[in-house]
Amino acid sequence: MFRLARTFAMFLSLGGVIASNFFWIRSYRVAGDQVSWLRGSARYTLRSKFGRLTVLGPPNVTRPKEASEWLAKISNDDFRWDVVAWRMENDTFHLTIPCAGGLEGSSMQVEAALIRQPKRVGIQLMLEALEDPRRFIAAHLWLTRQVFPDTAKVESGSADTNPMVCNFNSLRVEVKPPTLPSPAKIRADEEHGERKSVLHLACRPEDVRIDLSQLPAIRRQWHDRFDEPIFSIPYWVPVCIFMVFPIAWIARRWRRSRLVSRRRAGLCLNCGYDLRASSDCCSECGKPIDTSAAEVIRYQKREIQNHG
Repeated sequence: MFRLARTFAMFLSLGGVIASNFFWIRSYRVAGDQVSWLRGSARYTLRSKFGRLTVLGPPNVTRPKEASEWLAKISNDDFRWDVVAWRMENDTFHLTIPCAGGLEGSSMQVEAALIRQPKRVGIQLMLEALEDPRRFIAAHLWLTRQVFPDTAKVESGSADTNPMVCNFNSLRVEVKPPTLPSPAKIRADEEHGERKSVLHLACRPEDVRIDLSQLPAIRRQWHDRFDEPIFSIPYWVPVCIFMVFPIAWIARRWRRSRLVSRRRAGLCLNCGYDLRASSDCCSECGKPIDTSAAEVIRYQKREIQNHG
């Protein structure tokens, strides 16, 4: 049973050597192989890249006591989308692509509270919010504002389709075109104020559709940007560790085969000296002659005398 377990461990280690070398080579050809897991509320990632294995995690900061309450207040329902309508020369309005209008309600309160905290506290909190489908859109907006203060740089899409499509920093949003106010209402509003060249139309929540299957891609996008390395090792380290057992097994098999061959040839098991001229111990190293080796020597001497 012990021999079977030892053989199994040897082949397992040999498989580890082959796998380590395979991923070592692959890390230079295919960048970005990674696996992630949740530990508590934080996500950690093991990444293989450029000959190294690296464990990444969220920013390690001391969070205030209110952080858990802030996280519970963040909600996708507080995310507002607007459509801008531009007045044309003939007094008609042209709709542009939907744009992020901002946060409202409790999420806006959290955003205001995070302004007074170090930036890394907010990043860590929002990375945790990305794990929840009910909060990841609001977290995506907050993180986008931190990286791109001018969010128009990361907005693109089409206003000529139904529904209208907006790509907000890799997040695809479909919006049902809002209804423009009637010309009479616009003229009535302008009688008491300036002539409006731009109208900001707020979209109703039921007119906005965001596919939640985008969550993994959005989450990886922000973890790739903000995660920090915890520790990193080159691939040759696991290769060397896995090589220890196979090398020890091969050395043991070689030593055993050498002892068997010396015993059959009537040689000293320690130094390999010919023991046919020795009686009790090896004339070269002084080690006592093994019983089985002595029997082989006596047999060889009888053969020599019979054929001598």
